[in-house]
Amino acid sequence: DISDGYFVSRKEKIIFANNAFCKMFNQDKKSIIGFPISILVKNYEEIVENFKEGENIETKGIKKDGAEFPVEIKANKIFYENKPAIAGICRDITERMKIVENERLAVIGRLAAAFAHEIRNSISSIKVNIQVLKSKLTLDSIDKKRIELIFKDIEKLEKIIKDTLFFSKPIELNLKSDNLNSIVSNVLKKFLPIFKKNQIQVKFEKDKDISDILIDREKFEIIVENILFNSIDALNDKNRKKIVIRTKQYKRKPAQALIIRDNGCGIDKENLQNIFLPFFTTKSKGMGLGLSNVERIISLINGKIYVKSKPQNFTEFKIEIPC
Repeated sequence: DISDGYFVSRKEKIIFANNAFCKMFNQDKKSIIGFPISILVKNYEEIVENFKEGENIETKGIKKDGAEFPVEIKANKIFYENKPAIAGICRDITERMKIVENERLAVIGRLAAAFAHEIRNSISSIKVNIQVLKSKLTLDSIDKKRIELIFKDIEKLEKIIKDTLFFSKPIELNLKSDNLNSIVSNVLKKFLPIFKKNQIQVKFEKDKDISDILIDREKFEIIVENILFNSIDALNDKNRKKIVIRTKQYKRKPAQALIIRDNGCGIDKENLQNIFLPFFTTKSKGMGLGLSNVERIISLINGKIYVKSKPQNFTEFKIEIPC
């Protein structure tokens, strides 16, 4: 009846498991007997090979549905039913790892904020001085393109700084009655020059039955902007670039949905589960904080976000907001 998972294995197969162990791995107590432990514990063969009695070993547990979670195993050699075996205590350390990760991110956040403040001041100065020079100098077409490239890179840096500063601060919501269609329309107006420049076809399918809800317009615009920036990046190598945005009022549950779908490069299956992790990115430029900030806001408003993608085909983000 102990809360930790307890198991006994022989020849790398489970010959005993307590209730907590079965529950931890979402396994049935009867069917788990004789089960290869390597299917439940990642790198088990390596753990056994380097086995040191009584040592705590951190690895990954694998649930019945394939989901991985962090575990700590402490094992000893014993005799079970008069035969040699290994007895182990297995702890789910998900919460402990979250605390450690939050502390690590807090330190990184403070450092990032300090750097971002200093860099922002320099970038603002560079931007102003380039604008002054541009207005005074007579430039040929090649030099004008160079100036445009400088401004484009400055805009990217400004976005990185904006994401970094947002990540480093606690989020405070300012909830007011507002309309999802109106919020999305406002963001799309800001993005019109970017869509035009990148030759992206954008379709906005509004649900006319969308009702007003309590929502923080500024924070939700950040959500839409970050997802759109990701879609634009994903469309870089496409000939026919398309983004479809839809709003939906659910009838059977008190919620609304925003769906953003692009026909870009898609996301590889192994990266899909990591896209909301802070500082995770597959891009050559960027900090990997945009989608992390998106998830933070959605979590705060008790919403949900779903992502599905097919490499070289599409990516679709679906956000559900409670009414």
